[in-house]
Amino acid sequence: MAQRAESKTVKPMRLDIGDNYYRGYRISLHADPDPFNPRKESENLGTMVTWHRRYFIGDFQVPIGTEMPTAQVCAPLYLLDHSGLRLSMTPFCDPWDSGQVGWIYVEDDKARKELGIKDKRELTDEEVTHLFKVLRAETVEMDQYMSGEVYMLEIFTEDNERVDTIGGVFGYVWACEFAQQLVDGDIEMKAGHQ
Repeated sequence: MAQRAESKTVKPMRLDIGDNYYRGYRISLHADPDPFNPRKESENLGTMVTWHRRYFIGDFQVPIGTEMPTAQVCAPLYLLDHSGLRLSMTPFCDPWDSGQVGWIYVEDDKARKELGIKDKRELTDEEVTHLFKVLRAETVEMDQYMSGEVYMLEIFTEDNERVDTIGGVFGYVWACEFAQQLVDGDIEMKAGHQ
């Protein structure tokens, strides 16, 4: 999986699906034909428990209307099922095609390990905020997986020499930023070898 580097102040270019050009390089952006499921093939801090009669979403399937887990950091999960599936920690404005489908939470021992806490004290507001950000990022990643927003990048020089091929890039904006970083990095590397 591609690791996110520090974002630069440069605004990312917008890529169309297909071939695009940046600094003389050709960037092919396509939907990843075989993306990995981030709940099965990644380590996650949060646990997603869901209920749905047609879809298995998250880590565990539980009976409809299961009570909120007893964890210090827990949020509801909502599903929009209309011309595709979308997942969020906030409700959708569609009472007919959306509703709560489960919970995402951090088990207390995992929260303490993530934060480096050894005692049993209550978490501070800052610590809870950090954990909610992680849960939101995991939810966004699962939403991108479910909605097909996982891309494959192929980078070629002006001479049609393949620089790199990378799949499993989650999110359109990140795919654009990452492609730009790959091209910039290749140009910088070649300039350093001259």
